[in-house]
Amino acid sequence: NHFGTQGASGGPLSYINLDFVNETTFKTGGFGAKYGDKLSSVLAIELKDGRTDRLGGKATISASQFGLNLEGPTNENGSFLFSARRSYLDFIFKAAGFG
Repeated sequence: NHFGTQGASGGPLSYINLDFVNETTFKTGGFGAKYGDKLSSVLAIELKDGRTDRLGGKATISASQFGLNLEGPTNENGSFLFSARRSYLDFIFKAAGFG
């Protein structure tokens, strides 16, 4: 299944690159001052740290998109995460006469 979140209004592609997500926490209420004066709920998304030992990456291609993920060290105390993705559903729909 290539849908990021079925039934969501965001379409067939997820806005969040799940390769970089370390943890998610959903709070329905009664959360601390860290989240300010929110009344309903909070979805906290914690990203993973990039690699600190060497440069690494991954190229992906699926039924709806292609992309590239890179991660690596910036200095002895830091790292980076980089992602670029492109949907090609618009090209497919246009070629099929849907758009």
